[in-house]
Amino acid sequence: MWNVWFLFSSLQGKISLPFRSCYGASKHACEAFYLSLRAELEAVHSHIAVCVLSPGYVQTEISLNSTTGSGESYGKMDKTIANGMSASECARQTVEAFVSGRKDVCIAPWYHRLVPLARVLFPSLYFSAMAKRAAKEATTSHIAAN
Repeated sequence: MWNVWFLFSSLQGKISLPFRSCYGASKHACEAFYLSLRAELEAVHSHIAVCVLSPGYVQTEISLNSTTGSGESYGKMDKTIANGMSASECARQTVEAFVSGRKDVCIAPWYHRLVPLARVLFPSLYFSAMAKRAAKEATTSHIAAN
C-alpha cells in the first residue's frame, strides 16, 4: 500500500519576487526540506511517495493577514492574489496530481510555470525583469529607494 505525502510550498519556492523576501525565503526552505525528505523517505520506505505542490496565486486572505517589513499589518488585498485561481481549482489540481502520481507539481497558469525555467535558462533576462518589477512596485507603493 502506498502512502503519499502532499507537502505545500509555493511557486515562490522556485523563484524570488521583489518585496516578498521573507515569504520567498520560507518557501525556498520548504522546497529544500521537502526534496531532501523525498529522497530520504523513498530510499528507506519504498511505499512512501512525496509530492511537492507549488501553487501560484490563489484567492485567499494571505495578503490581508500579512505584515510589512516594519511589522505593521499590511491589511489589503493584493491584485495578484485577487486575480489568482480559486481555492477549489487549486484543490482540483491537487487531486489530479494525486491521481497521476506526479512528484513535483506547479499549480499555476502555464505562463507562471515558465518563470522558474526562464530563471534557470535566461538568468540575465529574469533578474532584469525582477529589477523592473521592483522599481515599479517601489514607485507605486511609496517604498523609498536609497
